[in-house]
Amino acid sequence: SLMAMQIASYAAAEGRRVVYIYTEGQFNEHAFARILARAAGETSQSEEAVADRIEVYDVANSYALQQLLVSIPSDVQVVIVDSIIEPFRAEFKGRELLQRRQQELHYVVNLLKRRCVAFGALAVVTNQVMDVPEVFAVGVKRPTGGNVLAHTIDYIFMMHRPNKKKLEGVMWPLDVPGMSPEEEIRYTIADDGLR
Repeated sequence: SLMAMQIASYAAAEGRRVVYIYTEGQFNEHAFARILARAAGETSQSEEAVADRIEVYDVANSYALQQLLVSIPSDVQVVIVDSIIEPFRAEFKGRELLQRRQQELHYVVNLLKRRCVAFGALAVVTNQVMDVPEVFAVGVKRPTGGNVLAHTIDYIFMMHRPNKKKLEGVMWPLDVPGMSPEEEIRYTIADDGLR
């Protein structure tokens, strides 16, 4: 979420109109304000000017997410969905609803992709991870969303913070054209975003 907030703030600081959609029910306004202040300061703009270019929505379910995506004006250049899988995992529980969940998820991702193509926009989604349910894969995590996200998202990065007591972690390109999955990008969590 911090990285998504940072992308939103810097895109707005560069003059782009941003829609930030939050699905997890607890948007961290204090963290967002600090990240926005950093982006404004680094680009010599007022915080108000940067904030005016960002619209934040908290959606309650997958239907509200779909309706919001359809209604976003064409001049919005950056759309962020944080976290894309949350409403679908909550609403479509169990294996018997897996097919429907994947169809609904695919529809939302396809809406984002078509928007990017039609309006030259950028779409950024955050996701959740799950444990790999295999005997020899203890402690291994992978992105949720299955093949729908694996085959429709163009650039997939994985972030990991091995120790919750330390404010540092590593990110690597899980599926990024032109980047080796062995490449590591180290980050530190600060009060005003990732460093």
